[in-house]
Amino acid sequence: MRKILLPILIASFVLLSFVPYSTNTPLPQKMNELIEHLKYYGHLANERTIVHTDKDYYVKGETIWFRVFMTNGLSNMEKPYSGVAYVEVVNEHGDVVDKRKLKVSDNGAYGDVSITNNWDTGKYYIRAFTKLMLNNEHPRIHVKPIVVQNETNINLGQKNGNLDHEVNIDVRPEGGSFVSGLVAAVGVKAVNGIGGKLADSGVIIDDQDNVVTNFELVSPGYGKAYFTPLSNKSYFLRINSGDQVYEKKLPEVISKGYGLHVKEGSDYIVVRVAGTNEKELEKSVLLAHKGETPLSVYQLGEKSGNTEKLFKIAKKDLGTGIVSFSLFDQLGNAKCQRSLNLMSDFGAVGLTLDKETYRSSEPIRLGIEGADYLRGNVSLSVVSKDRIIENKEVAGLQMSALGNSLATATQMKGSGDLSELQLKEAVDAMMILDNNYKVDWEKIKEFKIDEVVHRPELGIMVSGNVGLKNAVNASKSSVSLTGNGGSLFQESSMTNAMGDFEFGPYVFYDSLNVLVHVNKVGAGKLPKDALEIDIFDTWPAVSTMRSSNKGGIIGEGQRNAGQNLSDKLMDINDEVTVLEEVVVESDAWSEQIARDKEYNKLTPYFSYNNRIVADSLKYKLGAVSALDLLMQTPGVNVSGIYPNQRVLVRGVGTISESIDPLFLINGAPTSADAAKQLLAEEIMFVDVIKGASAAAFGGRGGNGVIAFYTKRGNYNNSASVGPVNWVNATIPGFSKANEFMDYRSKGHINNNGEVLYWAPNVAVKDNSLIEIDTKEAIGGYSIVLQGLDQNGNPLRLEKTIEIIE
Repeated sequence: MRKILLPILIASFVLLSFVPYSTNTPLPQKMNELIEHLKYYGHLANERTIVHTDKDYYVKGETIWFRVFMTNGLSNMEKPYSGVAYVEVVNEHGDVVDKRKLKVSDNGAYGDVSITNNWDTGKYYIRAFTKLMLNNEHPRIHVKPIVVQNETNINLGQKNGNLDHEVNIDVRPEGGSFVSGLVAAVGVKAVNGIGGKLADSGVIIDDQDNVVTNFELVSPGYGKAYFTPLSNKSYFLRINSGDQVYEKKLPEVISKGYGLHVKEGSDYIVVRVAGTNEKELEKSVLLAHKGETPLSVYQLGEKSGNTEKLFKIAKKDLGTGIVSFSLFDQLGNAKCQRSLNLMSDFGAVGLTLDKETYRSSEPIRLGIEGADYLRGNVSLSVVSKDRIIENKEVAGLQMSALGNSLATATQMKGSGDLSELQLKEAVDAMMILDNNYKVDWEKIKEFKIDEVVHRPELGIMVSGNVGLKNAVNASKSSVSLTGNGGSLFQESSMTNAMGDFEFGPYVFYDSLNVLVHVNKVGAGKLPKDALEIDIFDTWPAVSTMRSSNKGGIIGEGQRNAGQNLSDKLMDINDEVTVLEEVVVESDAWSEQIARDKEYNKLTPYFSYNNRIVADSLKYKLGAVSALDLLMQTPGVNVSGIYPNQRVLVRGVGTISESIDPLFLINGAPTSADAAKQLLAEEIMFVDVIKGASAAAFGGRGGNGVIAFYTKRGNYNNSASVGPVNWVNATIPGFSKANEFMDYRSKGHINNNGEVLYWAPNVAVKDNSLIEIDTKEAIGGYSIVLQGLDQNGNPLRLEKTIEIIE
């Protein structure tokens, strides 16, 4: 095994003294505390997952190839802390039909799920999450919908109906509230059932049916309106689609309050804060931040003297991506919020083809431009057009559902119908409407790092609890773990005050057989037949936001209330033990490995010097007693006649008064007399253990260990001479992803080649060129690239080609 240090970057938690305040006036203590809590909340409760698949529509028997992209922080600019991602496929009833545990690397993970014939047809949902995300009451989990059908030839009309969206109308005021007498900007969304704009325009009317203002909608259905609301009136949104008139009531107008208006210029951002009277702005604070990172703080002073205040902020000081503005009153209560998408050149990432029509077996040469605008690796698929959403507006709508105005803008710009001003206004409307960037300041006020339940998982943990049947406290017990991860390893630990223990983190695939020994309970000796050892094996539940301490989720170091917050984050650093895989090279060896794997489930150890399978030897040797099976075993001397035989394991040092080895029957310690009574015909196999392999048994194994396992496993061990102080368990490891090209070469995909290519982790460099084989492919195909842009937003690019004979 080898150890890899995976440090968590603590540098992002900047000290408050580095926040670029715009004035020299000290901030109120409440604001200092709030900004500090914002940083920790952003990193310890805001990992985000985004799931992409090779296609949207599947047939039973096919494979779902998927990629999980991950970010951390409210800004989405940080790498995930977690090293473990959980992926679930959920049916329409909420039942988990399949799941995977994946190792996180390069901003995410990838894998595959086979669709079996016992799946029902219909909609399914793929979601991914980490334990760290469960610190958030509303985890930032993107759910990817797919459709599974019986037939190979999917009916396109039926297909389009499976993922149709209902008419979606939404309207929200900039800053969060309509305040009487303060000019309001309104974000409008009006999307029809197939993801396009509901109409070209609409109006806002008052309760007397008077038109207050009108607005324009651009594809796929976004726009902005401006008007000054009054507290004695109600207002409504009205849109005529041609087939139907839709109306939606706007939020009520409040008589007093605050307003926050943000306008983007070519070089500056102008922020206007307003109140219904000048006292409301006294000692108010405006915070500009990127997620959890403060950018600048503006104080309005002891006496503002005005009902509004303007701030002019250079865009170069804010960078690109999502920038948020929050307005607080003099008591530190959040009154208004507004986010702005300072888009970089979103057209810089692109796909290029040498042509649009190819002959079968002629390679596709695909170029990827704009690597500097991507974060990490991307996924790339080439799939039949019939297997993905046809309507690009729907695809754009799905990206918008991720809270990604940039990706939607890319889809919108591709239409070529929008001016730059129309595009910016539409994207800004999305930001007003998008709750994904709204900060729950009340929750942040209450956020305490001492109460964080879930730490980042860097690898797989082996945890459990030691207890006593008589309820005596089992704290501070000595526990050792022995495992076989390609080579034998052993680690020791002490239980905490509740008897919990934890080993890891480890990286291994499929499963790992482990043995946990309790060597000592407190200051006393091991109690006979009173020890209980429980190994935890729980899959985290998305619906369970908080968990109990049982299982070692919270370490003792986290319970020290006096520990500094930054010091606590240093506890996240850990070493990950990478366990080597065992490679099987022949069929005969495979059979032996499979047999030994079954035998190993019965044993309280993972290393032995000799294993004797009784049925293969007992008649050949003429064995009568169980000890007779050992007569030709190297290093073992058997003397005497049944039932008065004696065994000496050569090559071990005698460290006890007796020279007898330790005898086990079905894993339980037993006396030498009991072992001598066993007959060869009762035995399934015998293990001989000595030297370092017997270390797990401590001093009792100093003369070697002879372990008998009976065929029925029900031997009466009333003759046991010591406590059973061990338990073995199979710990599930990471799921190992299959290789798509292996599937294709072995004929595991459909004959009509719906998926020509799937690469979940493509490293993109400037002007990357990828060749894709088109052998046996005929028809229309879509090339889809999915990933993250430089600001952590999801990105989707698509090209369509035709393959002919």
